[in-house]
Amino acid sequence: MAVDCVADRPGHSACLQHCLRRSRGSGYLASLRCGPNCQRTFFTSVPVGYHGFDPSTVPNDGEGFYKDLSGHKLPNAPPFTVSFGTQYTLPITTDWAGTARADYYWQDYSWARVFNDNPYDRLRGYTNVNLTLIFTNQNGWQVMLYDKNVFNTTAITGDFLNSDDSGLTTNIFLTDPKLIGIRVTKNW
Repeated sequence: MAVDCVADRPGHSACLQHCLRRSRGSGYLASLRCGPNCQRTFFTSVPVGYHGFDPSTVPNDGEGFYKDLSGHKLPNAPPFTVSFGTQYTLPITTDWAGTARADYYWQDYSWARVFNDNPYDRLRGYTNVNLTLIFTNQNGWQVMLYDKNVFNTTAITGDFLNSDDSGLTTNIFLTDPKLIGIRVTKNW
């Protein structure tokens, strides 16, 4: 018989010890969910009577390590960004007008995590340019031609380091790829 245990203790070893005491005689401890003071979830199939695990043998009793974060930069907060756009509208006929628009964005380097570990957490700066050509009719028609991410820049805008139980893999977030399109709209 497996027992699901919810512990409300402030540390990994305290949570595990508390749940092991609660589940004595029930066979196996299927999952351990620590309450709001622990903010951790553990899944295990350790036999409750198994005496081979001693929480005091893991580094720092499994409660993490202290790291001074003073002076570190906030994640995804580049020190500088520049963005501007320009557009010009020109009458083509008595019924149609054409508008050309260009948008530019530049972002300086930033950090992906609060730990600021170089080079792992460092995000390179990047540039993005978008172009748009809009034709508007007095009768409510609009035709838009657009080219987003003109130079097809692929930049990492953020990442997320997964836990060691999933192999310390990293998820990354990228800019949108180059996109060329046309949009036709009719307004009433």
